[in-house]
Amino acid sequence: MKVKNVGSKKQLFIDEAFFASTHNVKLTMNPPRKTDERTIYPDKPWELLVGEYDSIIKVGDEYRCYYTALMEIPKGKEVKFFGNPWDHEFVCCTCLAVSKDGIDWEKPNLGLIEYGGTRNTNIIFPPKILWNETCNVFIDTKPGIPDDEKFKATVAWAGPKGQHDGGIWVLKSADGVRFVPMTDEPVYYNSDTDNRAFWDERINKYVIYFRDNSDHYVEDTIYQEVQHGNRREILTNKAGRTAPDHESGVLYRDYAFRKVRRYEVDDLREQWSYEKSQVVAQADSQEAPGTDYNANSTQKYPWADDVYLMFPGLMRHLYHPPYGLDDLDQSDPISYNDAVQEIRLMTSRDGINFKYISRQPFIPRGVRGNYDSGYVTVPAVGMIRDGANLYLYSGNKNHNVRHGAVPLKAYRENPAFISRLVMRLDGFVSVDTDNAGGEFTTVPMTFQGSALELNHDCFVAGYLIVELLKDGKPIEGFTFKDCDLIEDNYIDKTVTWNGNSDVSALQGQPVQLRFVMRNTKLYAFQFVNSL
Repeated sequence: MKVKNVGSKKQLFIDEAFFASTHNVKLTMNPPRKTDERTIYPDKPWELLVGEYDSIIKVGDEYRCYYTALMEIPKGKEVKFFGNPWDHEFVCCTCLAVSKDGIDWEKPNLGLIEYGGTRNTNIIFPPKILWNETCNVFIDTKPGIPDDEKFKATVAWAGPKGQHDGGIWVLKSADGVRFVPMTDEPVYYNSDTDNRAFWDERINKYVIYFRDNSDHYVEDTIYQEVQHGNRREILTNKAGRTAPDHESGVLYRDYAFRKVRRYEVDDLREQWSYEKSQVVAQADSQEAPGTDYNANSTQKYPWADDVYLMFPGLMRHLYHPPYGLDDLDQSDPISYNDAVQEIRLMTSRDGINFKYISRQPFIPRGVRGNYDSGYVTVPAVGMIRDGANLYLYSGNKNHNVRHGAVPLKAYRENPAFISRLVMRLDGFVSVDTDNAGGEFTTVPMTFQGSALELNHDCFVAGYLIVELLKDGKPIEGFTFKDCDLIEDNYIDKTVTWNGNSDVSALQGQPVQLRFVMRNTKLYAFQFVNSL
């Protein structure tokens, strides 16, 4: 059996990678708790709604949220997309909010970009009203990066002169507020919304996760008849199209053409290659018909070793809006196209092979009529740690999304906003046992450190015991009988055997951990230097 080197880094149970043998334990996905707070909400003239593809970073002693807002296009201003008039009354802009605690946020007057006759705005991008959809901001952690490139952003933008329809650009900034393009041309085309990039120190490359819309651009419309529940439905790969030879006025859902692709580059100035990228997530045969992955919000978890998290937005395209807005023209195939979305969780050790622990929603929609009942957006890239808690941020709509001209009245009467979610540190997935109890043994591992810490929750009737094994046999002094019973709820519980926590004598030697548990959730372990 291969020996894993865990060093002194925290290890999360996001999959079966640490299991050598198990009995009556299971991996469980743990959704965050919704606070229902209107954390960042549209209260400026340039904000029809907020929260779609957002970023959270920490700069000094403050947190920054770079959030997407829908901005109404001023009357008389023409915006084009692929050479044709943009058929929406709005474009996106990226705004900045700041906070000391991740709970209360302020919108600073940056004085950079004008809207409605004033520069007292918190808009950071774009510098003038052109086609724009998203701006994903991150701190570039590549060693030796110049000061003026400390902050990077990937944007879907028409470019400085508005000539590049459907183009993805990479921007740079010294302060995270004033951004300029790094190249004279886009680095990629044919991807619009969710383009996430970061420096991955594990492989010493930039990795980019972007939405693949390629099937949307094929010449021939694809029709597929499927069974859903007790009815037959027709799917098509063309948004808002009707299938031929069917009842007049009946519209059909999209074929599942959106998926997530991954690409690696040494320098963000390089052109992205579709041919060299790879699909890492897409709707499969286990999903309902008419679903696809609209966005991804992929990120590397900063407080553990080699944990990649993807939050795919599972979008379901409906052939008849069950919760339509009254002012939509239901005879119009553009405005009548309709979809809902929930957020899933997928995990990976290498950023390529992602898997589900559960296909239940990580962030579900709320009860019909609630603020989050129609469409939940992917959480912001980045999260805030506050002691034993993590804060995540997700946008919400109480109506469905439509791939076409949504009346401005709908957005004004149903303002979407960003809300804070709270979850346990490291708590995305846990190893669980019920009242009957269970156990598991890890694969052999080597470590560096003098003590073993656990992140766990033993319920009132629960407990946890740890034994160390070498060559499959208990190590004297570290057996079950020696282990001091672990109870209660800790994020950093030090394991002791007869009051002794020192395991430094076992450093560098292949050992296995054997856990015996009852009514317990185990999230993570870590060997630490405590002496």
